[in-house]
Amino acid sequence: GTRLLGFSSRGGAMLANALYGALFMLGMYWRSLLRYVTIPICIIGIFLSRLHRDTRIHSDFIGENPSLEAWKKNIKIVLSAREFWCAAASMGCCTIVKRIGVITPIFYFATSKSIISVGNSVAMGIIYQTGLLTGTIIGGHYYTKLKGDHNAKIYLMQKLNMMSTLGCVLLGCLGLFGQNSSYFILFLEAILAFAIAFGVSTSYYIIPGLFSVLFGGEKRGAMASACLDCFAYACASTFLLLQKGIVSSPIGWSGVWWTVAFFNFLVVMLVKPMERILQQLENPEGDVIEIPNM
Repeated sequence: GTRLLGFSSRGGAMLANALYGALFMLGMYWRSLLRYVTIPICIIGIFLSRLHRDTRIHSDFIGENPSLEAWKKNIKIVLSAREFWCAAASMGCCTIVKRIGVITPIFYFATSKSIISVGNSVAMGIIYQTGLLTGTIIGGHYYTKLKGDHNAKIYLMQKLNMMSTLGCVLLGCLGLFGQNSSYFILFLEAILAFAIAFGVSTSYYIIPGLFSVLFGGEKRGAMASACLDCFAYACASTFLLLQKGIVSSPIGWSGVWWTVAFFNFLVVMLVKPMERILQQLENPEGDVIEIPNM
């Protein structure tokens, strides 16, 4: 249920995770959280949506009647483009890295249960969400500041994602020590989790949005974004289902982090082709390039 609500707003999903983590840390239980926080906020959101919504006279597809034929045409254009699948591969890998934040509290408790409680391990999940939020603000700021310098953007994105990859590798190495009884190691794990989230956040939040706008334009931007989300969450869900088997293997949690590092490294490799695609989609005036009908 919370994941369905998260689809409505990326920023809201990040803030919600931080809010829930803080309330868990203060001692609130799941039932109380649902009764006194989640349900009231949903009701408020429904009420506000009635005040701010799309007008009924405008169609979803600008310049077209919202019909099944129009939907089929647009999704065919999106899914038949090679540029889309390059973006989908990049976002799929980014989403796997981003979604690993869901199980970081499990990791903390499983590897440091002698020095950390269940409630504190859940609260430590805030660290990953804070890394995502901070990385999006700072990384997005510098990415925008570079404007038309695509080579500099490539270099920036590669550095950010390499930092994230290295963080995964180091977390995997720390996992080899087995059960942790040192607060210093726990502190290092928290710093590395923050670095992982910080490094991948710009590639996850900024690049797909730019691609959807430039690639799809007014008619197909929402379609491109929806298709990217569906593919990315399918990749992340598959990984989260398989990670239980990795944890049960002889290498345990180290295997999980090294697998995430592999996907993170794929993001590094896809930075250059993705930035070249964005460069090709932009024209000198900065207007949206329309994808021709196929």
